Amino acid sequence: MRKAICFGEVLWDIFPNGKVIGGAPLHVAARLSSLGVPSRIVSKIGNDAAGRTLLEHIQNLNLTGVYIKIDQDYPTGEAIVKFDENSEAFYDIKTASAWDNIELTKEIEEAVSAADIFVYGSLAARGQTSKETLHELLKKAKYKVFDVNVRKPYCDFDEILFLMRQADLIKLNEIELRYLVRHLGAENESLELDILFLSDYTETSQICVTRGLDGAVLLSGENLYSHPGYDVEVVDTIGSGDNFLAALLSKIQDCETEQDFNDLLAYASAVGAVAATKKGPASRIDKEEVLQLIQGQLS
Repeated sequence: MRKAICFGEVLWDIFPNGKVIGGAPLHVAARLSSLGVPSRIVSKIGNDAAGRTLLEHIQNLNLTGVYIKIDQDYPTGEAIVKFDENSEAFYDIKTASAWDNIELTKEIEEAVSAADIFVYGSLAARGQTSKETLHELLKKAKYKVFDVNVRKPYCDFDEILFLMRQADLIKLNEIELRYLVRHLGAENESLELDILFLSDYTETSQICVTRGLDGAVLLSGENLYSHPGYDVEVVDTIGSGDNFLAALLSKIQDCETEQDFNDLLAYASAVGAVAATKKGPASRIDKEEVLQLIQGQLS
């Protein structure tokens, strides 16, 4: 059975009407575990009430292990969530948080070396200590998955480019793809050409681009696969991409044929879509809901 390690931020997402546990690595780890891939989260919280409550919530998730240390100098992370006129979320992320200061330990090194999948994101490299730890862990990891999260002003392009070049699989959304490709000076005519350009530039053979409710496109080797997405009644899009990524990773290493990859995209898109019909990225998702959506039976 494959095992995964997810590295990076755990924090509170602060909404006008309350707060929920957040952090893409945590969302991915929780969903991977619920899909049958035992997963662990590596992060840090502050020695404060927010951290203690956060840890209690994390321990109630379906994770097989937690490598979360307590920082005596920095507080537990927070992100103020706001929405634009299109109801898209954007984040004001508190600086100098505990998760910026994840230190390398032999225990974490050994866990990453033993894992089959290592997931990391751009934000994890915001703080110098966490960035140095991440760079060392990348040397130990077997299958490296870079979940690009362009969050201005925490958008060091050179670092993002470095992290893309370390990855076996890059996952990003359509807006992030176009931003990065334009930053590299390319003006391609299609999404597919952007993906091929980025693959060539970063020497990464697997790239997956999510398109919200319009599905996703996956490059694997020399082949492109796509899925148009599902028409669902959206309740909460936060974490939908994380749920998609977890579903993708739960099966991608078993794919061999064209049909395998097409089925995989249909499945991952369905998990992401079902997640968007629920409140909170860690909501329960039943296998039957996903199958019904794939079969066109979800009302």
